[in-house]
Amino acid sequence: MSSQRKWKISLLLNIVLAGALLYIFYHYNTFSKLEHKIGEEEVTVSSPYYAARNDVFSTTTGPAGGTILIGDSLTDMNEWEEAFPGKNIKNRGIYGDTTKGVLNRLDPIISQKPEKIFIMVGINDLAEGVNKDSILKNYQNILGSLKDGLPDSELYIQSLLPNHEELNTKAAIQNEDITEINEELKQLAQNHDAAYIDLYPKFESEEGQLAKKYTVDGVHLNGEGYKLWEETIRKYIE
Repeated sequence: MSSQRKWKISLLLNIVLAGALLYIFYHYNTFSKLEHKIGEEEVTVSSPYYAARNDVFSTTTGPAGGTILIGDSLTDMNEWEEAFPGKNIKNRGIYGDTTKGVLNRLDPIISQKPEKIFIMVGINDLAEGVNKDSILKNYQNILGSLKDGLPDSELYIQSLLPNHEELNTKAAIQNEDITEINEELKQLAQNHDAAYIDLYPKFESEEGQLAKKYTVDGVHLNGEGYKLWEETIRKYIE
């Protein structure tokens, strides 16, 4: 076989191998993918993005105090610092996070001694089939840990947003389950001396779904959706 033919075959094999690796990366490394078993204490994160964000949050140093927003992709994807210029705001959202994931990463948040903490998490729990009792237990532990570590901080529990059940084809999330969780979160907020911010009706369409004008895929928000969220919580942040 000629050297030129060997070179072509080698190049072709490398291209095929590169294509296979890219497929594996994007197929298995979705930002929202977490490997965990319901009810167990450990959460194993399969996404390098999640691991990187969590490690950055654990090692970063910055001005103490201010406001921290905790959550999943909905929090992660917005530019909160630009939405509230001049404010000491830290985005601690991680794409794909769950209530158990948040519970496991509270220490770096507490060490920052924020004056205000906003929390929204739980939609990924529902997408992964976590039952309501487990979600609420994790929330209760989150609030308890924050209250113990930050007794003087103001806590704000933001309701879960509605889902557009037809647009969101990747996860079978029922709005009935979301509203049930929100009712329980409202009660948990009262029990832990936290404020409850009901975002759900502001994003709900007449059909009882996440309004199409606010979403890109039935669950994640577009720019207009984030503007509505920002304006709703502005009075609490400022």
